[in-house]
Amino acid sequence: MKELTGFLKDHYCLTVAGLEPVSRGKTTEKYRIRTDSGTYILRIRSRGFREDDIEADHRFMNHLHTHDFKVPRLIHSIDRETRTFFQGKLIELQGYLDHDSTLEDHSFQEVSHQVFDFLGRYHRVSSLYSDTVRKPDYLPGTTLPMGESAKYFQGPLKYGLPRYIDAADSLERPLGSRMKKDLKKLARLLESIYEEYLRRQISWPELVCHNDFHGNNLLFNQGRIAGLVDFDFCRTGFYQVDLVEALHGSAVWQEAEDGFLGMGEAGEIRAEKAVRDLGRYYRHNPDFPRDGRFLIRFLMAKLIGLLWYPGLDLVPETHDKIEALRRLKLLLANLEELHTLDA
Repeated sequence: MKELTGFLKDHYCLTVAGLEPVSRGKTTEKYRIRTDSGTYILRIRSRGFREDDIEADHRFMNHLHTHDFKVPRLIHSIDRETRTFFQGKLIELQGYLDHDSTLEDHSFQEVSHQVFDFLGRYHRVSSLYSDTVRKPDYLPGTTLPMGESAKYFQGPLKYGLPRYIDAADSLERPLGSRMKKDLKKLARLLESIYEEYLRRQISWPELVCHNDFHGNNLLFNQGRIAGLVDFDFCRTGFYQVDLVEALHGSAVWQEAEDGFLGMGEAGEIRAEKAVRDLGRYYRHNPDFPRDGRFLIRFLMAKLIGLLWYPGLDLVPETHDKIEALRRLKLLLANLEELHTLDA
């Protein structure tokens, strides 16, 4: 840490009084820094990210700032750079957004009206951005998906599904064979939704999606949304990519069942609440096409893809995989019966 505090003094003229780890993920380390001039967030991108991609993130975040949107302010070094290097790793220093909690500290159902309203305003501002943010489908050197095709379709089928097939292979008949039959049906369903997605996307409006719109990336202060952070995976795409993330929490996520990725024991859904929340989103984007039937299908793809998420075994035990698969089948059947999420 001594070398890091010296680096901050040399490159940002900051005297560090305290340095507190905030998070350490697969790709980025984050620290809260207290200095004589204020509090900052230091982000160290440790692997995979290309400099051009980071510059594109910064230009887009600056656009959000010019429209008074609540995102971190990027701090320039003494060389007027918004990014620099420390021990071969990319460094970003950001202003601190005052907050006392994140979305993960709240019941999604209690704050979902705020989340959809905030997302609607974010997409309205994002749709005004004249540039594009293009990134590879996978973070270079990893199986971590950055693009929607990789995240929801290709990655789960290529990298995640084999873990469930291995689990089925470890089971005696007939349980193992039944599990494999279910997995094949889900794979065919995911492939069919992907084909429909590719057909429909040519008529959808493009904008810069956050592409990680959940969890610790939504900040709260005194019960109100205080800002959006971590734009590492943002890229130009189709608005439903972010919308389906929020819809998952509104329509499906059961607070007491997060051990099974939020899937309730009976595959419960909250359709009426989802419709009300979607109305808050479309209030800011009345020109966006409303396709409630395909949104259900896209949510199905998200749920299957989450179960088979590339690079992470989110349901590690074989007996848990069996239970998660049972809940998923019930949930998909309940969603199929909805027909649409249009008001």
